[in-house]
Amino acid sequence: NTPAFIMIGVQKSGTTALLTYFRTHPQILQTKKGFTRELHFFDTAWNGLMKEAKERLHLKNANDKNCFILEKYMTLFRTEQVLLANSTTPLFTFEKTPTYFTNPMIPQRMKQVVPWSKMILILRNPVDRLYSQYKMTIKDVYDLRDYSLEDMVQHELLAMKYQFHMTTAPLLLGEQETLAVYNGTAVATSHSPPPVPMDHAIPPHGWTNKDKSLGKKSDYGPLGNHILVRRGLYA
Repeated sequence: NTPAFIMIGVQKSGTTALLTYFRTHPQILQTKKGFTRELHFFDTAWNGLMKEAKERLHLKNANDKNCFILEKYMTLFRTEQVLLANSTTPLFTFEKTPTYFTNPMIPQRMKQVVPWSKMILILRNPVDRLYSQYKMTIKDVYDLRDYSLEDMVQHELLAMKYQFHMTTAPLLLGEQETLAVYNGTAVATSHSPPPVPMDHAIPPHGWTNKDKSLGKKSDYGPLGNHILVRRGLYA
């Protein structure tokens, strides 16, 4: 009643294709609720469950809370008895939520609740992954269709450099010119890529607000929660 494995990422790396292949396997079942594509149990649903455990059930012990959450999680993977009654081979359940990979709190939560589950992680060349996500973003978000790939990278580099102190890399445009448009909606007419030093990256322990730097809605610029560069930082 718990997943044999969890697909944790990364976005735009072929997780949906792999999901399709798994669905055709006779011994593999996804989550019970209509083959939900992404469950988001350990990120979106987590805080609500912890609040329920604390305020409604008055659970104070960490193990009690984890057991409560495990019970909730198990309800999503209960296979129908009619399937089990006629099955002579083992069945395996799983879930897929690629955003688990970018949340630094997820590994500890999974270890507390389902330490026996395996993880599947697909990686992709981060530049190819970035371009694929850019195409998806401008397709789905109408307000961002006037932004080129260079515009989006430029705005994100600004946040990485000045807001979170993740890099010392030079920007595509002049520093003063770029800072002037960061909080607005201006779109650059041209870009002049500067040479980038190999030692521009700042180690994670030196970042400002490390948890927020990789999360949703982390930037003050026009991109909001559409993170392109940072989702490929596994490189």
